[in-house]
Amino acid sequence: MTSKKVKLTNSFSIVVDPKCIEDVWTGEVELSIATQNGNTLNDEDYDSLMNFCRLICASVPVMERRIDIREMLESEAEKYMPQYPLEDKKNLKVVDKQGNIITLDFTTRTKGEA
Repeated sequence: MTSKKVKLTNSFSIVVDPKCIEDVWTGEVELSIATQNGNTLNDEDYDSLMNFCRLICASVPVMERRIDIREMLESEAEKYMPQYPLEDKKNLKVVDKQGNIITLDFTTRTKGEA
């Protein structure tokens, strides 16, 4: 799991749309799977990747019901993309913006401390 620029030709994206009331998140989300026009994958590969995305989306309600699974996924996610405390997030550096894609530099946590 990484944050990186997205090559869009055969990409599948999971869109997380937070439900808000007066700009405050209610805790609910709507998940959608988006693909690109002009996708060059054959039907079997396309269907396999769509199923993979379905499983990722299905993990959300499973995590609500099964705390043990949520904790297992949290532990796995922490290995690849640690969740920084809120005060550390101010040190994240935006390194690139292209359209609606923002690339962050997660290596700047110690900026100014060396």
